[in-house]
Parts: sequence; structure tokens; C-alpha cells
Amino acid sequence: MLGYAYRDLSEPEKDARRHALDSVGHYIVLSQLVILILAASYRFAFCPWRPRVQSAFLRKLEWRLMTPFSWASPESKSLADWGARWGWFGWILWLVLREAGDDYLHVTKAFGMAAAANFPMHMLLSMKRSPLRYVFSVSYEGEINHLHQGLGKIIHLLLCAHAMLYLIFFWDTSRMKTRLLEYDVLCGVAGFIFLNIIVTASYPWVRRSYHRIFYILHTTISPLLFPLLFLHVSHLRAYLLVSLALFIFDRLRRTLTRVQTTATVHQLSDDILHLTISLHQSVFTPPRPVSHLLLTIPGISPWTSNPFTVADFSRAAGNVQIVARIRNGTTKRLASIAASSQEETKIPVVLEMNYGACPNYRHLHSQFDRILIIAGGVGGAFAVPWIKYLASTPNALARTRLIWAMRDVATLCWAVSTSTAADVIKEKAEVFLTSTSRNQEETDEGVEMQETHLLSGGHDREETVAQLEKLGVGKERVTLGRPDLEAVLKEIAGGGSVAVLVCGPWGLGAGVKKIAAARVKMGERVWVHVEEFGS
Repeated sequence: MLGYAYRDLSEPEKDARRHALDSVGHYIVLSQLVILILAASYRFAFCPWRPRVQSAFLRKLEWRLMTPFSWASPESKSLADWGARWGWFGWILWLVLREAGDDYLHVTKAFGMAAAANFPMHMLLSMKRSPLRYVFSVSYEGEINHLHQGLGKIIHLLLCAHAMLYLIFFWDTSRMKTRLLEYDVLCGVAGFIFLNIIVTASYPWVRRSYHRIFYILHTTISPLLFPLLFLHVSHLRAYLLVSLALFIFDRLRRTLTRVQTTATVHQLSDDILHLTISLHQSVFTPPRPVSHLLLTIPGISPWTSNPFTVADFSRAAGNVQIVARIRNGTTKRLASIAASSQEETKIPVVLEMNYGACPNYRHLHSQFDRILIIAGGVGGAFAVPWIKYLASTPNALARTRLIWAMRDVATLCWAVSTSTAADVIKEKAEVFLTSTSRNQEETDEGVEMQETHLLSGGHDREETVAQLEKLGVGKERVTLGRPDLEAVLKEIAGGGSVAVLVCGPWGLGAGVKKIAAARVKMGERVWVHVEEFGS
């Protein structure tokens, strides 16, 4: 088949094939280590968040490589994404075929060995507190999660080739009723079926539409692959044991660092929730503002955890504040609980804290001439802690500009009433009110960035401005309509380096990146960080 033959090998030839197959796995692991060392060296030598170190050529090259082929879809990949995926798959394919000769079973077994050799790295990329965050400057979000998904697709493709080639071999050699029914092969078949269930549940539309099903299948079926593949063939066990050790370490650490407490739920408006979570003083590592926490609510969804940004933390009061948009699922059920009671509603919750919030970002104020923070709606939960931090840093706040687009005044209420940075927000925030409609259909840009005609009337305009003035926000800082981000970035980027921090709907971050990419190609020094959760 395709120039390959079913060969009967002597014992020395079998030993040589086994040595060649083992070397495939060794070369893959060694290649991964080399790539990580090179990536870490580049990050530390030419940090993109240190414009005074990174050359203009590298800055332009990085933006060209990281620019997606389409800004209209969150699933669109960049040249760097496709280059990394196809480059790695091409390297694996060369390792699989390089010593195969015309031996059909060598190629078949090599595909399985190559897939198994990728398991430890795949597990590292899936860990919530992966050591790789020091290489990519994030936790499990962003780049690490994208690499996890990409490597998972490659592993699936390799195992599909492995299974297909073996089925052809069994059919051609009349072993479908004998070898295929032996326990080691059945373990491999069962593992392959489970893997296909995981892959199917991981498709983007399934993750978005049925996230709870995706999460439960991913977390319950994945551990079953370890014993099945362990029994399937002995040559894979070293990689499986390393992967299992990483899996157990990650789960054990997450379990030991969980905090059981209670949360008070308030519904600020029709689509905004405010949670105040009690945190005992004995908590060893309190959450950092701007970091993420994973919230599990046993009474609502005991099997899933939802990521939220820490909007504020007060050690004196012993609480953490979270602001969230009401959507389907957990937040919708929380809103129902809040609406069903006239008094404060307290519910038991479980926290996992201090994800995200790369420590390198603490020094942004010393590396850039100006800082632009853009928030859309509840993305202010990311902006407010940044403003608070910059206010405590000498000469940083004066170089900072905050653009906050929101659909109604309620979005701002928590920031100017309960936040410890209320006074600074009133002084620095440039508020853009874009809608008061509750029935607008949300797009990728989010309702915060949609134009509206409901504020065009003089009465509505005066009433809205009056509400903001009561909150302490001067009317000179309020604009009715969407912000012209291109004009803002053009103004602030002229003649110096700029750090742009964005949190909001996907379309808002994509739009800012598109504008920034054009500015970088013109030779300006712009660095963008978009806050996002892994999906």
C-alpha cells in the first residue's frame, strides 16, 4: 500500500525497528525542550512589553506573524498559528517516515509513538498552573490554551492515522476476528473512541453552545485514557506515567488551594451581577486584583467552575468583589436567586484563586511613555484594579487614560460606590454611554459598542448625565455614543511608546488589535494586551 509492504522481520530487525520507534519519541521530546528554550530566550531578551529593548524590526515582524487572517471571527488563526501547527506536524511526519523504509508496520507504530510522545507537553499545556506560564507570560489563558487546542488536534490526527493503518492491516491479513478482539487492541479501540468523544465536544461551536457538556466530558473522560493506553502497549508507558504524574499534581494542587466560603449576590441591573465573596484573614495567598479566580457554586453547578476577574479585594473588609454580565447558565441562575429574595442572598461557593495576572505587567508604567486602558461594560472589572495600582505608583496615573464604554449607568455604579478606587475612577474615567435598550441583540463587539438612537432625545440625554453627576462623574467626561478608538490611539501613540490594555467583548479586543497593528506598521511603538479566558 502506497509503496509499503507487510514484512516478516527477523529478531535483530525487530530490535532495530523498536530502537528506531523509540528514537521517534525521544526526538519529539527533545525538540519540544529546544523550542521552549528558544521561546523563553526570545521572551526574556526581546520582551514585547519592553519597547525600549525590542527593535522596530522585531516588533513589526511579530505583529505581522500574529495578525489573524480575518478580524471578523474569533476562530481565525494567524500566520504564526498555522506556521507553528503545520511546522510541528511536518517535523513529526518526517520523524515518523525517516527510518521506515518500506515497512508498513513501522509507519503504523510510529504514528502511535509520535502521538504518545506529545502527551506530556499536552498535559503541561492543560495545567491551570502550568510552569509554561513563565515562558508565555500567561496562566492557562490565551497562548497556552490555544497551543493546547492545536497540539490536541495534531495528536488526534496522528492517532487517526495509527488506527486507520492498523485496521487496514487487520483486514488485509484476515485478523479482524482474532487480533482485533484481544484485550490490548480492545483497550486501544476504547481509548480511541473516548478520544473522539473529547475531540467532538471540543469543537468551538460545541464549547460555546454547550460549555457545561464540554467541560464535564473533558474532565471525566480524559483520565480514562491513562489506564486504557497503559494496557494497550508497554512502549508508551513512560510518556503516560509522566503525563499522569502531571495530571495528578495539577489536580492535587488545585484541590489543596481551594477555599470554601460564602458569597453575597446583588443584581445591579437587568444584565449585571455584583458578588461580594467573604475571604477569611487566614487565607495564605489572597487574590491579586486583575487576576482571575475560578468560582464553583455547589448549589447550582457543582461539576463546573466559571472564571471571573477579581474587580477588587479588601484585606481590611475581608472580601473579594466580582462583577459579571448576566448570560445563560451560572450567571442567569445567580440572577434568579438574587431576584427571588428581597434581602441579601448568601450562597456557599468554592474558590480557586490567582490565575492570570502576569507579574511582568507590574512594570508597564516604567517601560512605556503612556498607558491606555479600554474597557467594555463589565470589562471595567479589569480596568478598575489597574487604575488603583497606577494611582499608587508615582507619576504613572498622569500618563494614563481610561476609556470605558457601557450600555447604561448601572455598569459604573459598583466602581464609584463600592470600589476602593472610586475617587480615582471619577477623576480619570472617560465614559461612553452607547445604549439604554434591554432588547438589543448582542454581536461580537458587544452591546457596549453598538450605536443607539435611544439617547438622541434631549430628555434622555439630560437624565443620563444627571445620573452620572450624582455618582460624581462630571458631565465633561461623558460622551453619548461609541468611542472612536482609532482617533484615540492615534492621539495617544504620537511620539512615544504606548501600552494598551483591553477587556471587553471579543470584537472590542480584535478591533483594538487591528488599529494597533496599523500603527505598528507605521513605525510606532504600541503593545496590546487583551484580557481573555481560555475556552
